[in-house]
Amino acid sequence: MIVILPLLPVALGAALLFVLELLAGRLVLPVFGGGPAVWTTSLALFTTVVLAGYAYAHLLVTRVAPARQPAVQVGVLAVALVAFLLVPAEIATLRIESMPPALNVILAVGVIAGPAAFALSSTTPLLSRWLAGTGRSPWWLYAVSNAASLLGLLLYPFVLEPLLGLSAQRTLIAAGLLVQLGLTVLAVRTIRAMPPVEPEPEPDPVLPLATDEAPVPTAGSGRSMSAKAARRAAARPDPQPESPPALPRSRWAWWIAGAFVPAGLMAATTTFLQQDLVSAPLIWVWPLAVYLLSFVVAFSRRGGPVVRGCLRAVPVALPVLIAPIIVQSVWPLWVILPLELAGLFVLATALHGRLAAIRPAPDHLTGYYLAISAGGALATGFVALVAPVIFNDVWEYPLLLCAALVVLAWIPGVRLGRFLAPVRWEEVRGVLISLALYGIVAGGVYLALLGLDPQLAGTSAGFLASGIVLVLLAIRPRLVAIAGSILIVGILLIQPVPFLKVRTFFGVITVDDIGAANLEYHGTTLHGLQFSDDRFAQPTTYYAETGPLGGVFTDLRSRTSAPRIGAVGLGVGTVAAYARDGDTFGFFEIDPTVEAIARDERYFTYLRNAAVPIGVVIGDARISLQREADASFDLLILDAFSSDSVPVHLMTREAAELYRRVIRPGGVIAWHLSSRYYDLVPGVATTVRSIGLVPLVKSSWADAGAAEQAGIVTSLWLVSVAEADAERFRADGWQDIPEGGPLFTDDRADLLALLR
Repeated sequence: MIVILPLLPVALGAALLFVLELLAGRLVLPVFGGGPAVWTTSLALFTTVVLAGYAYAHLLVTRVAPARQPAVQVGVLAVALVAFLLVPAEIATLRIESMPPALNVILAVGVIAGPAAFALSSTTPLLSRWLAGTGRSPWWLYAVSNAASLLGLLLYPFVLEPLLGLSAQRTLIAAGLLVQLGLTVLAVRTIRAMPPVEPEPEPDPVLPLATDEAPVPTAGSGRSMSAKAARRAAARPDPQPESPPALPRSRWAWWIAGAFVPAGLMAATTTFLQQDLVSAPLIWVWPLAVYLLSFVVAFSRRGGPVVRGCLRAVPVALPVLIAPIIVQSVWPLWVILPLELAGLFVLATALHGRLAAIRPAPDHLTGYYLAISAGGALATGFVALVAPVIFNDVWEYPLLLCAALVVLAWIPGVRLGRFLAPVRWEEVRGVLISLALYGIVAGGVYLALLGLDPQLAGTSAGFLASGIVLVLLAIRPRLVAIAGSILIVGILLIQPVPFLKVRTFFGVITVDDIGAANLEYHGTTLHGLQFSDDRFAQPTTYYAETGPLGGVFTDLRSRTSAPRIGAVGLGVGTVAAYARDGDTFGFFEIDPTVEAIARDERYFTYLRNAAVPIGVVIGDARISLQREADASFDLLILDAFSSDSVPVHLMTREAAELYRRVIRPGGVIAWHLSSRYYDLVPGVATTVRSIGLVPLVKSSWADAGAAEQAGIVTSLWLVSVAEADAERFRADGWQDIPEGGPLFTDDRADLLALLR
């Protein structure tokens, strides 16, 4: 029987929750800076709010009379709607200068979306429990909820954000909350009108590594029964006692652990990928989409075969998931990204399949969902808030891989088997299937790399071969857990130790000593290079004197004495090499650790060697520039886009108007737009034209010899000048840009339109 009305509020509430999550992050982006930290902090807050919503649902069904529960929920939805309508139109009013940024982001997102997220997150457990009270199976609603969440997640970056501005999106959420309230009322009336039926038999637990004699936890006690007995018990009517027997603490612990590990892997994978992707909703779309899809599969009636396949494929996926630890700067993104997402799906689906297999009787439904949400909140909080403080790299990622193997091997219901027990043909057949699958995956990767770079394929062959050992050990889950953990720890121990590696709220910074020079990377993006020999004073990489920026400074010196120069983005301070006596030179940098490294003479000396004192203003550049007086600079350099975490709020029309205000008449705004994955020129050019300036572009190409001899790399620059100055730049090789690019504003900015 398909219950339509209870399905609608569950689906709408889940979709609205994820749209609201992305909208809240998008609203605070221009206020608190464009770093990925804004998004990860927002994610941690939302999982905490969802936990609070599930706790409320659990308390409601266990402490409040059934007849009064729907009225309370309708009241909560009404309050959430009113609270959302009262959110201030100017989000900047939620910024408190004296408050640490992370806490201020939590406060702002909480004000914007907290009450609505709280109310929406409680919909699924409440309607599921009320439906279970009629004797009907409620678990399929959880699959519907996650499928709708996935739909909302994908709709936002690919449909809503390109078509609607932020103000229209806020109106859409308000209308959705009103519809959600009405649908909830109708669903409650429908459920109350349903005649009670005998409880439906639950589907067989998804435990493909267990036999019929394997221990399967019962619904209400800490004891175990055989799978056959479990099926017979599930077929008997559930008396639905008013006070169901308490569950053992071990059951709660397994539920939380089973939810913690996949949620943590999703967040850790996002942390890794965001080093190379965009600081916008897209940053977590793919890992979170895979994570939600694994829930849909694990809790759907027809997901058993997929879960069984994923459980078999865990040893195949493990080497794939270890790959970024070893080859993140070697394998191209188009190879790494699909492998990471596929591996995450396999592991998350296997873990959620185990979690679904040990679900309780419907009497404990809300407690079960509460434990799952607690695991998710703890995991995202650990990855977003704790790991950056205690680790200097994304070490939570390999640690969570080890934890996944342990949980899969020891969670209740797994047939562990003795190490020396006779091997059955079914077990051998499973290993052979896994071995064939791994051969296909590893062979495909090898051939792809061979077509790209034969030397790269050769160096990766040994790593790919290591996966065969894990697949062969899959005959015993404990062997896979032990061997896999040893492999991961061993790989971590043999990793080369860089000159310096430090992790901050904004990412991982690495300094390498290559003998003749020191290099700094943010994630995998080169942020600066300085020679340690007699070439130490020359500007390198994107800022070479023979490149576009060198021409900008030549033009500046020819027409201005003692200029005032501002630069957004410090890096290692390379641009300070252009400073001359009489100049006023300052940087705007969001990460204080970047300044500390740039001023540490063990690593770089551009700031120390500069001809004039170099000032550095710490904070988001857009916020800092608002404090500058009109006509403050002759040249403003915007160098915040070379990393592939693009701060979109720094390239909107409102930001460009700010830049023009602080530039003197005849001044120049120079944009560094080198990017591996985005063609930023059309969007920035349209933004520049919208404020009445002329955009011109120039690129420099550097071969391997130039990179080695002079530290020069290929770069792409755009200048914004008045019409009267444009001809002078055209004569120096700067080119006009065709019209037609998207206009970015604080209300609407679709970075996907610029994806290469």
